[in-house]
Amino acid sequence: MADGMRCMILAAGFSPALAMFVSAGFAEAAAIGQTDRAAICAMITGQIAAFRADDAGTAYSFAAPGIKANFPDAKTFVAMVKRHYRTVYRP
Repeated sequence: MADGMRCMILAAGFSPALAMFVSAGFAEAAAIGQTDRAAICAMITGQIAAFRADDAGTAYSFAAPGIKANFPDAKTFVAMVKRHYRTVYRP
């Protein structure tokens, strides 16, 4: 499994078995450069840390533009994550 994918999956608190399953779908991840992998990992671990600290503003700051278009403020975004992605909100 690529180091970047391992970091992303484990940062979200998923089990190693699930990590193996998810990584199978990311064959193209091998083409991502080391700098990009580090940036992706930093974003994911930063957002997870913000969720753990109940820092909605920081967690929202990591959201992609498309997510922000659907959830225009931090409160709405975090409510959606709590409701639909509980394992991300509290890994």
